[in-house]
Amino acid sequence: MLRTIARSILLATLLLPPSLAAQDRLRAVSYGVRPGDEVTIRVFTSAGAQLQEVSGTRIVDPDGRIFLPYLGSVGVSGLSATQIRQLLADEYALLYSDPVVEVVSKLKVNVTGAVRNPGHYLLDPSSTLIDALANAGGVGSEVDLGYYAASDPEASRFVRNGELYILDLRPNTGDPSVFSVPVQSGDWIHIPIAERSRVRETVQFWSGIISLALSTAALIILVGG
Repeated sequence: MLRTIARSILLATLLLPPSLAAQDRLRAVSYGVRPGDEVTIRVFTSAGAQLQEVSGTRIVDPDGRIFLPYLGSVGVSGLSATQIRQLLADEYALLYSDPVVEVVSKLKVNVTGAVRNPGHYLLDPSSTLIDALANAGGVGSEVDLGYYAASDPEASRFVRNGELYILDLRPNTGDPSVFSVPVQSGDWIHIPIAERSRVRETVQFWSGIISLALSTAALIILVGG
């Protein structure tokens, strides 16, 4: 009982609305790309013909660079799509007359835990926290995840730049302003399994062990008799 009360008090403390400083940190989103992000580039001549040999989709490598024909390895880490476009327009202007460059970036966000489709997702920089959850199929119920794996979005973990936030992501009671927080490259959202599901899973496990032990004992007695 004391353990349950202590957990409830701790959970209530963690779920207090983020301080103004914490909210500012969540809102201060950087749209610069990072390793693992996706960058799609299309280059056109001044007449509107696409230059297929230099167009395409690249993944930012661990050093924050992408490899481009005729330019080699280009550093893009921390740059927005607009900044990358300007950089490449300047570089390709040395090779083509008045090139037109289009750049679209997708940010890598990880969604794990008790969601329908956990994994990493490449999202548009305009995406929000709720968009990330929607891409992962939303939080899972016992129907989706199995009888012993309901989700606990009330105590969701959200990690950004190494800083942990505990957020209430329940659709009916969560803070609407939290759902509208823009995603940032490298964000990690984790939806934990509900405490009641973990208890039931433990009970199920030990029930199986006891049942197996009794069956084995009965078989030994039967054989011995």
